[in-house]
Amino acid sequence: MWGTIDIQKTLPYGSVKDVREEVIGRIKHLAHGGGFIIGPTHHVQIDTPLENFFALCETIKEYGKHPIEL
Repeated sequence: MWGTIDIQKTLPYGSVKDVREEVIGRIKHLAHGGGFIIGPTHHVQIDTPLENFFALCETIKEYGKHPIEL
């Protein structure tokens, strides 16, 4: 499975906290057992605030390592 991070609501209009919560939730519910590649559903759009993009990247780095520890 690839993607799952919302590019229509969370990334462009959510807060940094919203982005972090979505990333952590996706990892928590989908990553166990392997085969999950987390990322935006499609391309990150120009209306995405840089702080949300960086929150996405930083949260993936922090929580997306195997074995999953939340």
